[in-house]
Amino acid sequence: MKYIDVKNASLALEEVYRTMEVLMKKEIDELERRSRRYLKILKLVSLGINTWTGLKNYFYSSGDKISDSRLYELLQSLTEMTFIEKREGKYKIVDPVLEEVLRRSL
Repeated sequence: MKYIDVKNASLALEEVYRTMEVLMKKEIDELERRSRRYLKILKLVSLGINTWTGLKNYFYSSGDKISDSRLYELLQSLTEMTFIEKREGKYKIVDPVLEEVLRRSL
């Protein structure tokens, strides 16, 4: 569905998110296969838990005793894969469509 066909921006945007969710699912599944924590970090960052301390505290409070070095490695890998970037001490999902898909579906 395209905006030109339906003349409704929110319906057209919703269709884009649904399509991108399907396309991104394979990539997200591959990340999760490598480490379930990758997906958890992406989801948390998309929801605004986007600082080192916030992420560390979330893992710790959920019973996942992640070491500082392991959290660092995961964040570095996600940065190198260009899923996230760090600006002014906060992590952000680089792709706004992926960010919305993460917020909605995972």
